[in-house]
Amino acid sequence: MTIGPTHPYIQTGMSKGFSKIKLLTILESSDEKESKYLTYIHSLRHISHITGVHYTTLRDIVLRNSNPYSVYALKKKVTGYRDISSPNNDLKLVQKWIAQNILINIEPHWRCYSYHKGASIIKCAREHAASKWLIKLDIQNFFGSIQESQVYEVFKSQNYNSLVSFEMARLCTIDTEFGHSSSVKHWVNYKRKSSKTPYSSLKVKKFGYLPQGSPTSPHLSNIIFKKTDVELHNIAKRYSLVYTRYADDLSFSTGDKNFSRKSANIFVREVSKILKKHHYKLNLKKTKIVPPSINKIVLGLNVDEDNPKLTKSFKKNIDFHVPPVSE
Repeated sequence: MTIGPTHPYIQTGMSKGFSKIKLLTILESSDEKESKYLTYIHSLRHISHITGVHYTTLRDIVLRNSNPYSVYALKKKVTGYRDISSPNNDLKLVQKWIAQNILINIEPHWRCYSYHKGASIIKCAREHAASKWLIKLDIQNFFGSIQESQVYEVFKSQNYNSLVSFEMARLCTIDTEFGHSSSVKHWVNYKRKSSKTPYSSLKVKKFGYLPQGSPTSPHLSNIIFKKTDVELHNIAKRYSLVYTRYADDLSFSTGDKNFSRKSANIFVREVSKILKKHHYKLNLKKTKIVPPSINKIVLGLNVDEDNPKLTKSFKKNIDFHVPPVSE
């Protein structure tokens, strides 16, 4: 998206009191972004103008003066509840714009099969077809483990200036005071790189985190987890394992019958160390090591044979519900 036709932009800008030099500088920056297929943003007011959401509304969100989220618990398919933080209509509109115009252009790791064009559960499961051993791991509180400063670095990596990167990071995260009580608290350490960012001047004590329920969170989680994906893929290759990730579900498999439970346990410990280094934690209750004699299920699909299939339990469930409907 360009800033607009050059001549009307300059004429309108000068009529509002902006210097021609300033306007030409902005146009040059816009052209540079456009040449790299990136969207140019020069201020929060610019975001307000593009999305139609009032500037003061966005300013209040950035300064954490208001809570734009409705937080509630959603029951999971099996057991337990998932905390959902749903943004209000104004913020959702802005987040969708950021997702569709900025984040969608940043590619995740190639072993990630979620939240991007061309990704699918079937493609992910197919990678583990005809495996003999399967290791299934789950990351605890995946979105809540990703902090605001990491989101800030994503926008900085796309050459947005520090202030715009800060403002977009604030628009894409939720304050720990507004989120669920069990959410991870990310304290700011000003001895690190954060001291060179707008956070220091605002004397921020705690970073926000990615809210589950936001249009930008899936894309951001993929982008931020990419470095961890690289390490997990490399360690999987060391053990001759196939690695895939679908959101917070990690799967590793091998077609070697001689792979052992002992090797699997050692491998899981190494994966746990990598995750811990990047501030993630395994959900030990969901850790599964599946040997050759047991059916292997990846994302609800049976991968015992050459192609993923629906599980027997899923088919029975369909058979149970279809007859009454047909009658």
